[in-house]
This record gives sequence, structure tokens and C-alpha cells, in this order.
Amino acid sequence: MVTFAEVVSWMKLSLNYPFKRGVITEPPLLYHYPLWQHSLRFALKDWKYVKHFNYLLVMGDEFVNYYRFWSKRWKVLPFIYCTEWKERTLPVPITEKLKVLYVGSFSDRKNVVAMFSILSQKIELELGLVGDGEKRTLIETMNKEAKAKVILYGMQPMNRISEIMQQYDVLVLPSKHDGWGAVVNEALTMGLYVVTSNHCGASYLLKDRQQGIVFNLESSSSLNNVIDTCIANRDWIRKTVNERIAWSKDHISCKAVAHYFMQNL
Repeated sequence: MVTFAEVVSWMKLSLNYPFKRGVITEPPLLYHYPLWQHSLRFALKDWKYVKHFNYLLVMGDEFVNYYRFWSKRWKVLPFIYCTEWKERTLPVPITEKLKVLYVGSFSDRKNVVAMFSILSQKIELELGLVGDGEKRTLIETMNKEAKAKVILYGMQPMNRISEIMQQYDVLVLPSKHDGWGAVVNEALTMGLYVVTSNHCGASYLLKDRQQGIVFNLESSSSLNNVIDTCIANRDWIRKTVNERIAWSKDHISCKAVAHYFMQNL
């Protein structure tokens, strides 16, 4: 709650007034520190502020109960992210191979190397990667041994991402930690099937396998098994594109998310 120094002074100033307050937070960053250290830090530095807040919106739902444990004073809800709505304009891909896309930085936190090591060895796939970062050289080296067809798009302007997405069937977000992962929203609104790790806040959107599947980052075989499931269900994934677009309009469009907040705050 006191992570961003530029916000703290304004928050403290507001404590002099009888406002209703809410805060949006990412889950504890377990990528760097275990949960007990986060709990200790919260108790020592943030607990004193809890009494001043009425609402806590947590990205994803995995840690809703964790924050409810700290106080009955505030109402704890899953936060839902939304992105600018864009209409699909391109037809569904028609290829023999399942087309899988990654969009994000080539970093350790995004877990892109582990993902690439699995997906690039599947001859049944066409794999596209949009982005750049510290692991780019390693990815390029690994690509020399790839069995899948791989396209490295590099960095792309935001207005090009939706066009690229529509050329693919599945989006994968394999992060070791992602507070949310807005790219998941963008992919769902284009009708893509989504695969995320259980460490992404946006995995909250994949409760129904109609939208996608969450793999377990703690299992060495989980992502491999999930991708094999997607390959086996390639035709079904393509047939249900419009159903995911319709679901997105009802659940993660700007209007739907605004309605969610109005109902709960």
C-alpha cells in the first residue's frame, strides 16, 4: 500500500478527511520474496492504514482470502482489467498447424525462455513472438534448433498488435509473475483461446475452459500438457472464436467492467 512514494504523501493528506477510500493492488510479488516476508512487511508498514480503507481490489482472485484475513474493515474484491474494445476484422486462420502467439517482453519474469523451449519443439505448431528484451539473443540461438515454424516479429506498435493477434489461434502468457496481463484481455476480445500460468492475475478470466486454460508453473509438464490439449482441439478452438468475443463483450468490455464496479463499490 505504501510502495509508490509519489502517492504516499497524498494518501496521508487525505486521512484528515472523512472520505471513503479504495485501493487497487497486485498480488504479493512471490517471484522475489516468499509470502511470509510479504506478510511481515504488511504487518510492520501497512497494517496501520487498513482502518482508513473501505475497499481493496486485488488483481486476480488467488489472494482475495489472504487480504480478507487481515481485516473485516474493508471489502475485498477481485479487480477486473479492461482494454480498449477493438472489433475483429480478419478471418479465422485456416492452417494445418495450430498457431500460437506470445506478446510481451523477452525477460526472465515473463518466463519466455521456458515457454520457447517447449513450444519450439512441437512440429504441430506455428509460433509467433512479439517483443524484445534481455533474452532475445538466447531465443534467437534456440530458434536454430526449432522444429516448429517460428516468426520473431520484434517490437511492434500497439495499433499493429490486434492485427497480428487475429492471425493466431492461441495466446500464451507464461509469466512467473504478472499483476494482471492486459494482453489476455486483448486476445480474448479478438476471440483467441488463452493459456496463462497460475501466476498471472488475468488467469481469473479463465474459469471456464471455453475461454482458456491455466497451467501450473510449479509442474514441469503442465504447460506441455496444456499445449498438447490445444493442438488436439485445434478445430474446436477455431469454431468457438465468436463465442469468446461474445463472452468478452459481456464480461470484460469497458461497459461490463464499469457495471461490475458500480454493483460492488
